[in-house]
Amino acid sequence: METTSTNRTPVVRLILVPSVITLLITVLRITGELRHWSPTFFNSSPGGGGALVGITWLVLVFGVYFALKLASDGNGPTGVGRSIGMAVLGLVVNGIRWIHHGCSASQHSREALHWVTAICRGDSTAV
Repeated sequence: METTSTNRTPVVRLILVPSVITLLITVLRITGELRHWSPTFFNSSPGGGGALVGITWLVLVFGVYFALKLASDGNGPTGVGRSIGMAVLGLVVNGIRWIHHGCSASQHSREALHWVTAICRGDSTAV
């Protein structure tokens, strides 16, 4: 079984449940879109148009899941404050950029990735 380099957290054990849940939600979403179910839940526009059924929402759930699993195996962050601070900073920066530029969803994602990467690298000139 494949493991990580620290404290030997089994990767298969770590990702099995989220993978199955993601697959099930994807199949449900495809079914809903093809059968033209309510667009509130199954919007077929690119990116999902904010539909309630989609894998995007799983980021929040699985972020907590992975954090708890890794922390319980001794692979948690050295400081909780820094972790929370970086998450809040990412949300604030993304929100400001999105409001300021009125970007499309895909452009917003590229901009957010650029900013978060620059911040994590400590590259203040890119921000």
